[in-house]
Amino acid sequence: MKRLVVVVLVVGLAAAVLCLGSTESLTNHSGKTASGVVLTFSESVRITSYDQTVFPKQDPAGRAETFSFSGGELANGGRFKVTWTPNSEEIVDTEWIAARGETPTKETLAGPDEPYVHDPSFYVGARLSGRHLTTRIWDPEWEWDNPLPVLRQHGFEWAIVSMRTTSSAALRSTSVNQWNTLPWQSEYWCSVEMAEEMLREAADAGFHLCLYLNLSDTETNGGQQHAPAAWVGLSVEETAARVEEYTYTTARHLAELGLKIELYSMSGEIEWGILDFRPAWSATDGRIRLPSTNPDITTNMAYMRKEVWPIEAQLLRAGIAGIRRADPSAQILLYVGCLSLLPNDLPTVSFFEAMVAEGVDFDFAGFSWVYPYAAGLWPFAKMAVSDFLDSVDSICERIAVLGKPIIIAECGYPSSASGVPEAPMPRYPFTPAGQAQWVHDRLRYARNDPRIRGLFYFAPDWPERPYDGADLAHMSSNSLFFADGTEKPALDEFLVNLPQD
Repeated sequence: MKRLVVVVLVVGLAAAVLCLGSTESLTNHSGKTASGVVLTFSESVRITSYDQTVFPKQDPAGRAETFSFSGGELANGGRFKVTWTPNSEEIVDTEWIAARGETPTKETLAGPDEPYVHDPSFYVGARLSGRHLTTRIWDPEWEWDNPLPVLRQHGFEWAIVSMRTTSSAALRSTSVNQWNTLPWQSEYWCSVEMAEEMLREAADAGFHLCLYLNLSDTETNGGQQHAPAAWVGLSVEETAARVEEYTYTTARHLAELGLKIELYSMSGEIEWGILDFRPAWSATDGRIRLPSTNPDITTNMAYMRKEVWPIEAQLLRAGIAGIRRADPSAQILLYVGCLSLLPNDLPTVSFFEAMVAEGVDFDFAGFSWVYPYAAGLWPFAKMAVSDFLDSVDSICERIAVLGKPIIIAECGYPSSASGVPEAPMPRYPFTPAGQAQWVHDRLRYARNDPRIRGLFYFAPDWPERPYDGADLAHMSSNSLFFADGTEKPALDEFLVNLPQD
């Protein structure tokens, strides 16, 4: 009898769990007052409760995949809460019904699906991988055309080129048309000489130029921001002097070559510090001691403001001063890399608040859009539409208060699941069509938000090669070209950025 009771309790508890509903608080992001909303679910559901003070009418009353709620009005930015069962299903589409006199808009995961109008002050850029150049020169099986003119003809107007602090003597002493006679060496990647050639090609193709300064002899990103070997162990003051001299001589040298760099990115994903002046997460990373209490630096903003960001601000001020000394008209981008990864995006906004307070002279605040390429760092597969939009909107609003326009400094989406450990976002499968829809929505979302002034797609030029290992499969998937060099459908989505006659 006792065993029977336990079984009944377990079954009853399981049934109770299955009957629990999901609740979503939808925000009207349509830009208009709504007289109703139409919700479409992944499968048939039953509405158990909804905010009848906003929209008192529901149709239909029973189970269905699509419901309309009406009979009231909800201002732009207002909320409407709805609960349904079973909780295994989710809202896949939201359409706000415009009130009388308003123009209807449809909300997708990207926000209002508004028309795209070309604006030269909105920067649409290609964050070049550089592999299109190295493969063209050193791969004898290469059969693609140069992708840069293709990208330019499809609406990309900016080329972002990465440069390390290192120079290659072999490249420097050999003409570019003879580089293919040299054996490939890893030192070539993003060296001064390689970056200069990429900038020349981009300028010849008609791009505006942005230079990503790694400020390092290695690649820099959110996971590593190491000082060049020659600067290791220098004091903050000594490092600042080296940074200013380096940025000044680099900017002046490029100008002397006839390369007009209009925008400089001071490394990237720099919210945790630069040039090894970062929290000491390990024996080989970071020179700043972690706090003895509350060592979680993702929430301990008092520590970051006191110990890390003043040093970083000093180094950034020095680097920017060097650029401005060589070219007073140059624009400066600072960008971070933890969008929607941490509660309330606290480091994202706090970093920019600190840089403004510390007197860092920059023009654009940016962030990387999270990629699904690192397991456990992809929150969007199950994130509701309204929650996603609220998160991005909140960040943009808090940054806009600082008087800084925003650039989405890195973004991309896979066209296949190869090399991708995470699940796709709702509405955007890991297919060429899903990638194209993602670009379609993301581009319009950014263009039609006055706080956002640019979007840079990461590594659209990456060519898939037979010798690539599994660790590079995600780069081929993220690219806007297939392995044979033909364009993926997503590339055509950028055509809207071509000037209209």
